[in-house]
Amino acid sequence: AARFMVVSVGTGETWDRYPYSRAKRWGLVGWARRLPPAIIKGVMTLTDYCLRAIPQVKVYRLQPASLSPASNQMDDASRSNLANLQTVARAYIQSTDAILNAISKVLKTGRGSMMTGTGLTP
Repeated sequence: AARFMVVSVGTGETWDRYPYSRAKRWGLVGWARRLPPAIIKGVMTLTDYCLRAIPQVKVYRLQPASLSPASNQMDDASRSNLANLQTVARAYIQSTDAILNAISKVLKTGRGSMMTGTGLTP
């Protein structure tokens, strides 16, 4: 049985494609703008792999496969994009209902929690 539980909540997969015809003219500044997501994705993938290799750890990775129809641009706080993000979130929650219930069941029973309504009762 798992001794520890890790719940990792992502912000959605991004699949940016860079055609060579455009990318070949970017230069240093153009590439610098596009590197952080690739680096973050690599760190996330490595961390996930390492955690799953530990026998006593149960890992849940919650991340929508796609943000469509929402934009994956982090600085897009337009009303329409926020509405689209809410639509994506609602659909994701519905599609992962069983996983979310399993996580909440473990969290509710806790390990020594004394909060009213959760964990162990005094």
